[in-house]
Amino acid sequence: MKKLLFFSFLAFSCILNAQTLTYEVVTGKNYLGEIIVMHIESKENQTLKINAVGNISFHLFKLINLNYELNTVFKAGELYYSSVIIYINGKEHSRTMTEQKGEHYTISKDAKSTLYLKNIIYSGSLLYFKEPVGILKIFSEFDGFEKQVKKSGVHHYQVINAKNGQISEYYYNEGILQEAIIHHPLMSFKIILK
Repeated sequence: MKKLLFFSFLAFSCILNAQTLTYEVVTGKNYLGEIIVMHIESKENQTLKINAVGNISFHLFKLINLNYELNTVFKAGELYYSSVIIYINGKEHSRTMTEQKGEHYTISKDAKSTLYLKNIIYSGSLLYFKEPVGILKIFSEFDGFEKQVKKSGVHHYQVINAKNGQISEYYYNEGILQEAIIHHPLMSFKIILK
């Protein structure tokens, strides 16, 4: 029993922070689904893991069930690995993987690979748990490219997608995302912390 308590204490002392957030996804007054995001920081090996699962349903000519799985790992303050798999109506639609390889990253998106030569210290998955104070660019794990961040007010930021011109809005309280208005070419929607 003492060994179990000791190892339990040891395991928990290595975790600096663990948190799970749940967001509703809505458009107008219509509930579309939810996003569950888990964040775990480890003191021992300076690792940050973020896992997100989204389940969203909407009508666009027909019923669309969109599900995604996002897994991100940061080591010593830099993105080490990320994987995003998007499913539409139960079939894999897109897969993006980003892996640190020495001083660059390999980004594989739907069987096409590219190199990314900049350090990634802030990515889209951090938007849930870490207000982007002083951040000018974020790396999108979904898209495999950089987006501009612009402060719009107190705890209010815009993320600008230069490829399609869409601007999304992010609102924070005590460093945690409270609400976001996401503008996508197909539709706009909100994510709201439950």
